[in-house]
Amino acid sequence: MKFNKCVWSKVVVTERTPRRVAAAKRAVQRQKDKYALFPELVEHNSEQERMDAMDVDRNTMSNRMRAFAAEKWRQARRELNTSAIVAAGIKLVAIRATLFICCQPFATPEKATPTGGGFASPNNTK
Repeated sequence: MKFNKCVWSKVVVTERTPRRVAAAKRAVQRQKDKYALFPELVEHNSEQERMDAMDVDRNTMSNRMRAFAAEKWRQARRELNTSAIVAAGIKLVAIRATLFICCQPFATPEKATPTGGGFASPNNTK
């Protein structure tokens, strides 16, 4: 079976547009204002640092999504294979039961079993 190359397989670095730089600068300033008394709680000190961290997070998340999709695919294949084997086993048991019932000689009145089962057994051949 052939598969197309996954769209998540590339490491994507988003270009630094002026709009993105301005948004990162605003976010860094917002965080600095929020933690003015505790500057050690600020995650990013510059917009460049924030954009780098966002790129790393984006790539990490895409790799996790790719691994998750692959694992779910493998799990589905395992379940499909297992259910096919189980279904084949059930079908085989049903065929054997049908053959057993069809191939047994029916009881004639002289060969009827004491329990009235309707089937002649090899032990009741008087």
